[in-house]
Amino acid sequence: MINRLEEVKQRFNKWYSENANVTQYGIEEYFTEVMYNEAVTLQRDYEASAIEIGEFVIALNDFIEEVLNSTELLLASYERQFESACSMKEPTRSRFLSNIMDEMERKFKIPRQESNEFDAANPEVMALYSRVSSARDL
Repeated sequence: MINRLEEVKQRFNKWYSENANVTQYGIEEYFTEVMYNEAVTLQRDYEASAIEIGEFVIALNDFIEEVLNSTELLLASYERQFESACSMKEPTRSRFLSNIMDEMERKFKIPRQESNEFDAANPEVMALYSRVSSARDL
């Protein structure tokens, strides 16, 4: 089953590199299809037991969670939201930008008080966060 999981990871990495502009929703759709197809294949072609399929699904879910929570993917999503918000009219634009900042603070655990250590460890996150903050009309 480990080899099968590695194959799935490799196929995802190839697919993702070919579809770099895909949204988080698109990735979730991709994995929903993969999950179903792999479970059927394991049962049909490999005669895997329910326990083996369950273990595979758990391992695949861990990988999916890792992918969906990757900093790169999250930043790309927030960047797209930011670009979309910039075309909005006030006051909607500033409210939307504030919501992006709130989400980023939660997801990346951005400290409330300025932290040079956090900023140095997360330059891409803080660069986007600063751009979003500056674009608001307070």
